[in-house]
Amino acid sequence: KARKGSNSNNKKEEKHGTPSTPMERLNIDDDTEVALLDEAIKLAAAEKKAMKAAVAEKEEIAKSKNQSCCHGCVPTEEDVRVALTFGETFVTALDSVKKQVDIWRLFAIAREATRVKYPEVWADPAKLKMLVSFHLYMATQSVLEGEMIVAKTYAAMAFHLEECWDKTRATLTGAKLLELHRGDDHTLVQYLRKNIPCQCLDAKYEQVKSITKIGFCCNDQCSLPNRRVERRSMVYCTRCRDANYCSRECQEAVWPFHKKQCHAIVDAKAKLDSRK
Repeated sequence: KARKGSNSNNKKEEKHGTPSTPMERLNIDDDTEVALLDEAIKLAAAEKKAMKAAVAEKEEIAKSKNQSCCHGCVPTEEDVRVALTFGETFVTALDSVKKQVDIWRLFAIAREATRVKYPEVWADPAKLKMLVSFHLYMATQSVLEGEMIVAKTYAAMAFHLEECWDKTRATLTGAKLLELHRGDDHTLVQYLRKNIPCQCLDAKYEQVKSITKIGFCCNDQCSLPNRRVERRSMVYCTRCRDANYCSRECQEAVWPFHKKQCHAIVDAKAKLDSRK
């Protein structure tokens, strides 16, 4: 019985995978150990190289996709011709008065320059909508190519043109226009990403989302350099909600000048709401 029980225990050990005899340690000499270590290092280096190649291939594929993506813009040849000549006139007008402090007046001058040369475009909401789409495309491509200053001009043009043809807007605003045209990369990429149907800017947004958003004080006499201030610390006009300031002091200082514009904006919004 004892022998039978012993066999039973041995079977249990074997069943659970426990060897009946202890494992012998391999005897490896120093030369073999060095050779194995060298081989392991070579394999690790080869694996690292292969991983880099795979990452580079994925980046190249993504880049190729971005270059071939239309970002929601599918213009005809005639649309492209109109958009390019229209944009050239607009940008030329912007550059001719680039020292102008007021961004609203700056874009108003450029807008009027295109109204004179392309009245048929301004009379056709469909053409204006196409121009918005085209400039969003150009801005997105510029971001992907690292041309952020160019992208900001295209994005500001798209925003401004959309305000002009969109009849659901009561007034044209200058604060957002200034933030796009002269602000930070975070604001730029976020705006474009929200206004294109593709995911081409998702990776870029991850790179810039930690950048602090910058606003601009509406007081032309603001003492801050270039009137730039962190947007989260700004105050705004509670009546029209279209004017932002770095402080209450700046808001109070400019109120005598803003008052007339403020009333006009509020009245325009009230008229628009009454028609809805």
